[in-house]
Amino acid sequence: KLPLPFNYYHKIGESHIDFEVMEAIYDMPGAPLSNISVDKVYSHLSTGILLNKGKVWFSIDDDGKTQEMISAIEFLPGFGTRPKPESRFSKVVVSPSHEMHVHIRSQFLSSHVTYAAYLVCKSDSFLAMEDIAAYFLTYSLNIKHESYISYPSKMDDSEWWMFELFHTVSFKRSRDFIVWLKILDRSICHRPPLLIEGIKFLPIPKSEDVDEIEILREKNEDVDDIEILREKNRLPSNMEWDNRLPRDYKQFIYYSNKEMMKKSQGDVNFPTKEEAYSILARGVLIKLNYEVYIWFWIKKLNGKKCCILPPTPLSFSYEKQPLHNIKRIPSKESRCRSEHVLYLSPSNGVGMRFEVPRGLLSTNTAYGCYLVYKMPQGSDCKTLVEMKFADDTNFAEQSYGKLTNLSIPQIPVIGECGERSYTRPIKIPETIQLPRKRNDGWLEVTVDKIEEDEGSGYVRSREKKSWKSRVLPCISRNEYGDRSDDDTGINSFTLEPRYFKNINLCIRPVDYLTSSTKFVVQGIEFRPL
Repeated sequence: KLPLPFNYYHKIGESHIDFEVMEAIYDMPGAPLSNISVDKVYSHLSTGILLNKGKVWFSIDDDGKTQEMISAIEFLPGFGTRPKPESRFSKVVVSPSHEMHVHIRSQFLSSHVTYAAYLVCKSDSFLAMEDIAAYFLTYSLNIKHESYISYPSKMDDSEWWMFELFHTVSFKRSRDFIVWLKILDRSICHRPPLLIEGIKFLPIPKSEDVDEIEILREKNEDVDDIEILREKNRLPSNMEWDNRLPRDYKQFIYYSNKEMMKKSQGDVNFPTKEEAYSILARGVLIKLNYEVYIWFWIKKLNGKKCCILPPTPLSFSYEKQPLHNIKRIPSKESRCRSEHVLYLSPSNGVGMRFEVPRGLLSTNTAYGCYLVYKMPQGSDCKTLVEMKFADDTNFAEQSYGKLTNLSIPQIPVIGECGERSYTRPIKIPETIQLPRKRNDGWLEVTVDKIEEDEGSGYVRSREKKSWKSRVLPCISRNEYGDRSDDDTGINSFTLEPRYFKNINLCIRPVDYLTSSTKFVVQGIEFRPL
């Protein structure tokens, strides 16, 4: 039974240790706290004690909320075990399989507290532990078919990893959960055994903010709107228009106008610079070939070139089959600035080819390259992919690509009835990027951030080693003219096929045994940084 003075001593600040939980601990066989004076109970529980014959680690946080960790020996019977000095338990489970079906029963959760449940484990390999970001976990809950994905983060100096599984509000100290786990890595070779310490329940502070999906919004450039400037009688002079337009702006006007293209450029009456600025700031559609169009526009503040390149019909699947399902989407329905998109069915990977005309981007300008796409809902577990971005020559040199999640991973929140009530975004390692939601309804992820090194003639990626300039020949060295972004002469825009270059973006699931989910690709977008 609880000592009479306990009701006084278990108060911590404005919080209390859960009375029902403490009563259950004092009633356990062996009475773990029977030999501890009441005034020292809090210090012992803050450090943590073993319960249930050494199969449960119990502790409390600074607010008196209980923390519970269930040993893997309890929910993975029949597996081999091994002592591990840095573990809270005498032994941990050695699992040669990366797939597990476990039944978890909590016993000491504080009532009306929201908990996060974590799988605590590590690889039985020092090299694998160094590459923690290469591992991820897919799982389902309570015999449901819907799957989720989780990523590891280091727990503390003990080098144990924590995979967040779900959140739950505890209405009683004992709860049952069934979890099917599958831990994967990027290696298709030998996978070392896993050391499973257990599953830990930690209270979530009420003040903890949940990260929402980042909504990408373009900077407000309306200060340069022509009508506003005209009303204020502040229209730029001809010299100022030169600074707001690329030198080869007439090329983009010409190639975006079917009537103009019926004549030679020397016979065309081009619009004034003011009119050209208004046209290009809104954007124009340029016909690249019979099935692919480029959406081109300029930044209002400085006239820097921007564009969306759609995939060409020469895009292919990893099964080396051409992708013929490029379909036209009415732009008013999809808010798609490029009239053609690529529908991608589930596959082991896809390679998208993009044709880059000469002079499409401003020279001496740092650019970000972004994949613009849409995803179906409910496909979190199959959207962790590896992306490789290069031309045909350099593609084979890249052994690994960038880890990217094409959707916003969600974590389930389990209600009192044991069913999923809702989901919320999870936190992931900085080594894995998440998409941003655009104000046009599409998603985008960063393919790369690129800038030119004039001294060596290299296009440098901020995230990889130097690439030769042929990788992105549309960004070339400025060797002509006296203007920093000279786009005339050899650097001017043209649709002559002999000046086209190809770049490839290849995407494949990190889990090589499964197919990627279907999604729709609008193209890759280049914007100045």
